[in-house]
Amino acid sequence: MAKTATHAGGVVFRRDPDAVRFLLVTAKNQTKEWVLPKGHIEEGESAPETAVREVLEESGVKAQVVELLGRLEFDGRRGWIRADFFLMEFTGDGPASTEGRSRVWLTHAEADRALVFPDARQLVAKASRVVEAM
Repeated sequence: MAKTATHAGGVVFRRDPDAVRFLLVTAKNQTKEWVLPKGHIEEGESAPETAVREVLEESGVKAQVVELLGRLEFDGRRGWIRADFFLMEFTGDGPASTEGRSRVWLTHAEADRALVFPDARQLVAKASRVVEAM
């Protein structure tokens, strides 16, 4: 990964009694669109720190980084975005989202149907394989 990431986010999982579920949030400006939580890396912050902060801000979920899953690159509203995504494990509920987003916990199959972007679906598929092997 040559260039430095501009954004970071998380593929957060939790183990429920019946299945592993993944966290999705509604997009900032598209309230009917489900996405992975992510945001801009702030000055002096590492990509993993950003992922933890953004997951909490966007979903009200506390999670810890397990490992780097991959990078998505795309043209955003304000220029080219390089977002590092981390596999993260749910550790508890925090304060409600400060951004007014909805959140949902879905199985891999449900998340695959809900996510709009193919690269996000690929990240969840990879996360599912890693979690199964843990």
